[in-house]
Amino acid sequence: MRRPSVAAPAVVSVVVYVLLGLVTNLASETLPDQWKPWSWVPFVVLTMAAVGFAVRSFQHDGQIAPRGGALGLAEATEQLVQAVGVQCRREEERRRVHDPLPLPVRWHLAPEHLTDHWANIRRAPAGITPGPLALTGQLDRMVDVYRRIPSGRLVVLGRAGSGKTILALRFVLDLFDTYTSTDRVPVIFSLGSWNPTGSSLRAWLTDQLVRDYPALAGPGLDRASLAAALVNEDRILPVLDGFDEIADGLHQAALEALNEISMPLLLTSRPEEYVTVVSATDVLTAAACIELDDLTLADLTGYLPRTSHK
Repeated sequence: MRRPSVAAPAVVSVVVYVLLGLVTNLASETLPDQWKPWSWVPFVVLTMAAVGFAVRSFQHDGQIAPRGGALGLAEATEQLVQAVGVQCRREEERRRVHDPLPLPVRWHLAPEHLTDHWANIRRAPAGITPGPLALTGQLDRMVDVYRRIPSGRLVVLGRAGSGKTILALRFVLDLFDTYTSTDRVPVIFSLGSWNPTGSSLRAWLTDQLVRDYPALAGPGLDRASLAAALVNEDRILPVLDGFDEIADGLHQAALEALNEISMPLLLTSRPEEYVTVVSATDVLTAAACIELDDLTLADLTGYLPRTSHK
């Protein structure tokens, strides 16, 4: 981005200085008689100069500076944090996640053939072959488990009803508990509408942000939208829910598109669709993989009686 020109403000300053002198003379009645019929001119010109100076302060070499500069992007980020937090809390309420308490969601490491090399996941130097990370856990420790992964890329597999969406919601809200302005903003995206053959992941993420948060359609850096700036400046942590919901025949293209980028992300899927595409192509690059445990009879026996007094 070019630096603002100082020529116009300098000229305006000189003009204002001269006009202020004329106004002072007028006020002290020392203005020559032949100038007095035009005494209104300095006030008009001074007003126009002030307006011009104010406008110029927002210009970059004749172009209006985008409102989404560094400050605008920071404000957009903060507003997005607030909006996503409200949406996730409302979704938890709609799903009655805490009625009377969350189901016990637990997981274990997925089989090795569904996980990339641990050297890639752990960002190890060449020649180093580190072992697996300890990633087993339960719902209230999800953020801690995720933060153990240097690549920041995690696949969560689980059968229908195993708690994938609940995990995604709780993951976002728990990240917000310790959020700082230097962190990426976690946002849940439902993958079912993504056609990877027609749109890159970044372009699709941008479109989804604009759809769900219309204020982000406003101008950002380099005249792109604020949504595009947030995505391209890596201010977003995509929580991609429902890899299995992508249209049939597009899973391979989707996985290939995900492997073209290195951004941190969390991806959820039913096991069958992910296992099928991995067997035919490759795993998600630099991603660890966990699999949610099925609820046990003991889990249900301890939970269901508490949902009703009857």
